Amino acid sequence: NLSLAMRHAPRDRKAGAAMARRSGVGWTREEFSWDAIEPVQGTFAWARHDDAVCAAVEQGLGVVGLVAYCAGWARRDPAQYTSPPRDVEAYAAFVHRAVSRYKGRIRYWEIWNEPDSRVFWPPKPDPAEYAALLKAAYAAAKRADPDCIVMTAGLLVGMNHWLQWDYLDKLYAQGAADAFDRIAWHAYCDPKSPVDGRYESLTATLFERMSAHGDSGKRAWLTEQGWPTANGFQRAVSERDQAAYAVQAHVLALSNPSVEKFFWFLFRDGANRETDGEQSYGILNPDGTPKLAFSAYVAMTARLMGKTPVPPVALSGTSICRVFGDAQETVFVIWNSGGRRCALPEALAGEGASFFDVYGNPIAFEAARDLDADVRYLVVPAARADALRAVLSTGLE
Repeated sequence: NLSLAMRHAPRDRKAGAAMARRSGVGWTREEFSWDAIEPVQGTFAWARHDDAVCAAVEQGLGVVGLVAYCAGWARRDPAQYTSPPRDVEAYAAFVHRAVSRYKGRIRYWEIWNEPDSRVFWPPKPDPAEYAALLKAAYAAAKRADPDCIVMTAGLLVGMNHWLQWDYLDKLYAQGAADAFDRIAWHAYCDPKSPVDGRYESLTATLFERMSAHGDSGKRAWLTEQGWPTANGFQRAVSERDQAAYAVQAHVLALSNPSVEKFFWFLFRDGANRETDGEQSYGILNPDGTPKLAFSAYVAMTARLMGKTPVPPVALSGTSICRVFGDAQETVFVIWNSGGRRCALPEALAGEGASFFDVYGNPIAFEAARDLDADVRYLVVPAARADALRAVLSTGLE
């Protein structure tokens, strides 16, 4: 979530996109605010968004267009910025205009944001109303660009809307299955770690619920996920934990072949983060200086870019191991999610593995051996992967 259009000044957009690309970011999720683009009916101001798209495309970044929310003149409640439209066809007409304008540069579109929250669908969520909006928008987007990919709004079902899956079930009951190509999900569990937040099991439940509705072939895009760091914010974690959880969340999510993309929220903190903790999810400070999570993110993308998940290794106790590889090398990503001390087996020292900490620094085996919440990368040539897997399978010490 770079938000080049909405969170970057014009002079900063190209630099922001370039820095993101250097750090390993491959995509940006950009909000196409109907209210900002068409504040007066029939009068359009596209320049800010045109500039953001150009900055992203020039850096080779993919763009997801988030169409949210309503122009003031089209809202059911003009006083509520996130109020749904009085007429879903008016919203759909704007979707058609946006998709038409950026055809060839933006293929992926997300329809609304978190409609299962009363914050973003006031006065209360209504799956039947959102299904109607989604259907109208889907038809309009496909008329504008038959090759575009339409996603649901990022849904909160199952995560910090803890186990409330009924919204998804009701969307399917309204016939929404034919109105999206990917499901977008906001898999927040902050301030818990990805393991304590039951990240993997709830992801599996999402796909089980979709399959129960005959929709097993679709993949998920996690279009928001993160942990905040603002002092005093009730869901905040330390910078060190944010760095660890950023890597853990990416690794756990992308180990599932049905999860196609992962978008961290945010890239850069808002300047008002101390008064609004929601603005502190970034891996950069407001002035662009890095948090610890930035260094961890850069190391992760450098180490895992281009690799695909392979079967994990089951470790004893509370330790976690996920594995990614390509034709040249295999990377074992390991950490301990509990408080009990455990250590990598001594035999690993003779298996030709290289060891790196969560920030990408090479470390000796003895420094890597004692496992805690900080990720270790164990890297071996692909030909040696089975040998390393066999040693790990003998158990931790």
